[in-house]
Amino acid sequence: MNHMADQAKIKTIKKNSDKQLRKTIQEKLAAALTDHKDAMGEKDFQNSVKKASKILSKDISEATAKKLKKEKKAEKKSGKKKKEFLM
Repeated sequence: MNHMADQAKIKTIKKNSDKQLRKTIQEKLAAALTDHKDAMGEKDFQNSVKKASKILSKDISEATAKKLKKEKKAEKKSGKKKKEFLM
């Protein structure tokens, strides 16, 4: 049961960090593209920025997860080699 609780905590932390990442991207996009707000209208502009931030944050999260997975795999490999060397 403890393992399940740990997994739930990890999912909650990841979900919160994903939301924070999306909000940060949304704010930065909106600030960078304020010149185009008048051409589109406020509501359409906000919807477009929101969609773009969701797509971008998802891609960033996936790339980060892949990178961490590769690093962990490399750590395990190097750990095994060290143990073999010591024996």
